[in-house]
Amino acid sequence: MKSFKAKEIVSVLMESAFYFDLSPEERLCLVRYLLSVGQSSAEAG
Repeated sequence: MKSFKAKEIVSVLMESAFYFDLSPEERLCLVRYLLSVGQSSAEAG
């Protein structure tokens, strides 16, 4: 469930102007971080 929320957050982020202000490396880092947080939260819960 929390993994799904993280993916939803990523999709909303990708639609925002802020996302495109970041460099490709920063975008990738942010997306990986959000997905890893969602994954670890899902495993803990």
